[in-house]
Amino acid sequence: MLVGGELREKGSNKPYRLIQRKVFVKQEKYNKDELLQRKKDIDYNQEKYNEIGLAITMHVYSLLEKAEMEKVIIPEGANPEDKLKSYIYMSKDALNKEAVLVLVQGDTTIRAGQWSRRLIITEGLRQGTQLEYIDFGKKNNFGVIVLNPNLNYILTRKVKDTKCIMGSETNLDHILYVWDTFLQKSSIKHIGFIAHANGGLVTAFLLKERPECLERIFALAFLDSIHSYFNYKEKEQKILDKHAINWLRSKEPLDTAIENTYNEIQKSSGEENHFRVPFAAKESVFRFILEKYKERLNSSAQTSDQPMSQISDQPTSQTSDQPLDMTCTYETTKL
Repeated sequence: MLVGGELREKGSNKPYRLIQRKVFVKQEKYNKDELLQRKKDIDYNQEKYNEIGLAITMHVYSLLEKAEMEKVIIPEGANPEDKLKSYIYMSKDALNKEAVLVLVQGDTTIRAGQWSRRLIITEGLRQGTQLEYIDFGKKNNFGVIVLNPNLNYILTRKVKDTKCIMGSETNLDHILYVWDTFLQKSSIKHIGFIAHANGGLVTAFLLKERPECLERIFALAFLDSIHSYFNYKEKEQKILDKHAINWLRSKEPLDTAIENTYNEIQKSSGEENHFRVPFAAKESVFRFILEKYKERLNSSAQTSDQPMSQISDQPTSQTSDQPLDMTCTYETTKL
């Protein structure tokens, strides 16, 4: 449960203790965060970690709703009382906006509104959630759509009875469903994607499977993404060349150009930790989004008689005396 912003075990009311230890995977060294309650009791500790993950997920959902993001149940027509469903979040009238930003997270364990569960636990909600990206989008008059690509099935006690969610059977199915059901049918003219890690691959999959989306894309902001492994057709590659930047984990100063063997623009995020990249690079991402949108509006104005919309050269950002409200408003129960 969450008490005054602190994670505590329900019943004993003891705070969870976070430790780090080095683990080795395929000869590479990683930091793995583990929340330990009992020494050497892996099953118990994993259960507790999962409980914390669920508490974080529910809390972030509540913060999305507090930020006036509407929960949209998918698949369309699903019974709200049925457990076999997923949901995405949209800002008010997002589908009626001229331009929208679509946020796509990567890690398979996290849900809508999060960049990194690990970072939420170790550093805080501001660093690990998508809330500042949502705030940026809304303040600059973009519609904002938050995907939920990793909610794919409902677990049951018997593995054989586990059921997949229609339209979200995989993260790839999820983004295609959102495109086919919402974005493709909308009047939205300009779409920007912001995607972290595997979310970049998911976004690139959309470009390949739904080439009709290409003409609407004005920006692709990748955050330590792995999308580069795809082989792209000429039209897809042109969109990436013109509208994409991939901010990578790197010790080089923020926005330093990084040489690469892929045919894409890569820049340093100024951060060596993969999970911190979205937070470290956010101001550069915000500037990039506004620059690419202004380019799109200029291009559109040259081919029509309509005046160009007014857009700032700098992102409208949250001031230090107006922090985002991330306080906990409820207590989660043990599940």
